[in-house]
Amino acid sequence: MYKISDFKTPDRLNLDTDWSIGETAFERIATMLLQMSPVEKILEFGSGPSSIRLAMAFSEAQVVSVEGDWRNFAETMNLMQTFWDKRNLSIKYRPITLESYGDAEFLTYEDGVSWEEEIDCVIIDGPPVYTLRGREACLYQVYDQIKIGGLVILDDFRRSYEKQIVENWLSVYPGSFTVEMIREDHHLSVLRKIKSVTPCWDAPYRLSDVQSVSKMLARITKALSHVDNVYLSVLAKANNCYETDLMDLFNTLRNIYGVTPEHIQEFAGRNSTLPPDAQKRKQNACYMTIFNTFFRH
Repeated sequence: MYKISDFKTPDRLNLDTDWSIGETAFERIATMLLQMSPVEKILEFGSGPSSIRLAMAFSEAQVVSVEGDWRNFAETMNLMQTFWDKRNLSIKYRPITLESYGDAEFLTYEDGVSWEEEIDCVIIDGPPVYTLRGREACLYQVYDQIKIGGLVILDDFRRSYEKQIVENWLSVYPGSFTVEMIREDHHLSVLRKIKSVTPCWDAPYRLSDVQSVSKMLARITKALSHVDNVYLSVLAKANNCYETDLMDLFNTLRNIYGVTPEHIQEFAGRNSTLPPDAQKRKQNACYMTIFNTFFRH
């Protein structure tokens, strides 16, 4: 059995990075799971070094990690082949797509996987923030399979989006969970399922957020259509950052939001009738809409 004090971590499995859950937070999660022993199934949304660490820590449990980015999927598979070849870990690729729950659409992992066994713990550390409420949908996909007494752990709870997600969960499943916040690393929200309830999709609190997110999705899609590669190249040079990194980020966003090169050309054609200064102001405004939506929460 896993002993926290005895476990030595290879450098490539270190969790104290910008995009990982954090060593202290991982230790708190491991401690909670040890207290639940035996743990038979752990489901993780968002793969990475934490997937390998979970499988190592709970070698008698089945760990399933869901990933929506091909590069992250390949990297996690490589880590698994290098550090952990046991059969208790499975990495599943499920692309980011629009899924509907209740009366709302979410940019989240493709649904359709059947979870037959009861789940002891769901750790939600993906999809990325630029899906807006993508993490909210993860619980809707597996709620019925979470056992009574099981845990739902949401990372990055210091962000306003994650706080809103927990409020929405509590509205949809009234009385189903107790809630605890852990102020370690990026902060965790820990929900413990105490009973199963019928989802209340028309809760007024959540409906207000559904309308707000729908408007944000439309606004971001339009902004991404306005920002072209010429503008991004100039912006990267002006800020001494790597052009390829900025392009990769925006190509990822465009792919998730369904913005094609044809859309960008269409908007560029419209903008070409404006004076150069007006074109620049419009692209600046669209870029700031994207930046403020995703990176100031």
